[in-house]
Amino acid sequence: MINQNFSRIILLFTSLCFVLSGCWDKKEIEENAYVIAIGLDPSDAGGIKVTYNIANPQVGSAKGVNVDEPPASIVSFTAPDLTVARDTANAFVTRKVNYNHTKVLIVSEELARKEDFFNYISIAVKDRELQRDLTVIVTKEKVSEFFDKNKPELETRPHKYYQFMVNRTKETGFVPVSDLHRYMQKTELDSDLFLSLYATATPENQKYGNEDEYLAGEIKQESGNPTQVIGSAVFKHGKMIGLLTGEETRMALLLTPKAKDLETMLTSYQDPLDEKHRISAQVSKPEGTEISMDFSKDPVEIKVNIPLNIEIVGIPSLIDYAIDMDKQMLLEKSIKQQIEKKAMELIKKTQEEFKGQPFYWSLPGRKYFSTVEEWKNYDFDEKYKDMKVEVTIDITLAGFGEQITTPKYPKKE
Repeated sequence: MINQNFSRIILLFTSLCFVLSGCWDKKEIEENAYVIAIGLDPSDAGGIKVTYNIANPQVGSAKGVNVDEPPASIVSFTAPDLTVARDTANAFVTRKVNYNHTKVLIVSEELARKEDFFNYISIAVKDRELQRDLTVIVTKEKVSEFFDKNKPELETRPHKYYQFMVNRTKETGFVPVSDLHRYMQKTELDSDLFLSLYATATPENQKYGNEDEYLAGEIKQESGNPTQVIGSAVFKHGKMIGLLTGEETRMALLLTPKAKDLETMLTSYQDPLDEKHRISAQVSKPEGTEISMDFSKDPVEIKVNIPLNIEIVGIPSLIDYAIDMDKQMLLEKSIKQQIEKKAMELIKKTQEEFKGQPFYWSLPGRKYFSTVEEWKNYDFDEKYKDMKVEVTIDITLAGFGEQITTPKYPKKE
C-alpha cells in the first residue's frame, strides 16, 4: 500500500511539472511593445537606420481605456542589422520589442537600390519571430519621413490600417502580391524579376491621367491622407532596378500564368466610335494565362493567351453597343487591340530596360527541360531579352451592367 501511494505522489508531481512548466516565460500584453511595421533606411554611420511603428494595445481595444493616448509610437535608431535592433531599442523602449504581429517591412528606395541590400534583408528570414509572409513595401522617400507624413484618417489602429491597405490595393491590381518569401525565392533561384508595392506620402509631379497610369504620389489629390500606394518597384538579383506604373503592374498580373493574383479590376478603354470618351469596364481573369514556348526556334518563340471576362459598366458617349451587334463586335475588337498593344509595350520595356521578366514565365518554361540542371544551364532570363513574344487576348463580353440599354439623352428643341 505504501509503495502504491508513493507511486501516485510521484505521478502527480510529474504531471504537474508538464502542466505548470508551460507558463514560466509568459508575459502580459502590456509588457510587450508590438511592432506593426518595420522601416529600413541607409545610415551614413554604418549599419542601417531602423524605424519601428509600435502599436498601443490600449487604443481601439474593446475596453476603450486611455483613448486619449496616441495609437502608435514611432522610434528610429541605427543598428548593425534587423535582428539585434530589438535589444538596441530596449535602451529607450521599456517594453519587450515583439515582432509577432508585424505586418509590413518597409524599405526606402535609396536603400533598395544599394548593391548590398540583399545582405540586410536576408537576415529577416533567420529571425524566428518574423513571418515570411511579411508584405514588402518600397517608399520613394526615407521610411522615417513616410511614417511622419502618413496620417490615416479612417483607421486609427495601425495594424488594421496596413492590413486593409495591402488587401484593397491587391484587389484592384494596382500593386503586385509582394512578400518576403517571394523576394527570397526569386533572388535565390535567380529566375524572375521580383515586384514590390511602391508607396509614398510625398506628392510629386501630380497630373491628370486615366485611372491607373500613375506612380505613387502622382495622383492629383486635394485632401485626405497624402499616402498613395500604386505601382511596383522592380528587383533584379535582389536589388531594385526600376519602376512600373499601376497600369503596367496590372498588365504584369494579367501576363502571369496564375489566375488568382488578379480577381477583378475596374478600368477604362478608348471608345472606338467617340474619341472624346472612354468606356468603363470591370475586367476579370477566369482562368490562368496560357503560356507555350518553342525552344527549337531561334530566337525562342513564346505565345501568350490571356482569357478575360469584360463587363461594360459605363458608356459616357451614350452609344448603344448592347443592342447593335455590329457595334458590339467593333467594341470587342477595339478593346482586344488596346490590351494587346499595352501588353507588348510592357514586354518590350522588360526586355530592353530590365533585361528580365516579372511574369513567372520560368514556371511553364521549366517543363520543356528534362532536368533542373539542364534548365539552370540554359539561363532563361539571360536569353529572355532576345525572345520573340506574341500576345493574344481572348475576350468574352460578360454584360453591359445593371441596365443593359444605354440611357437616352433628351434632345433639345
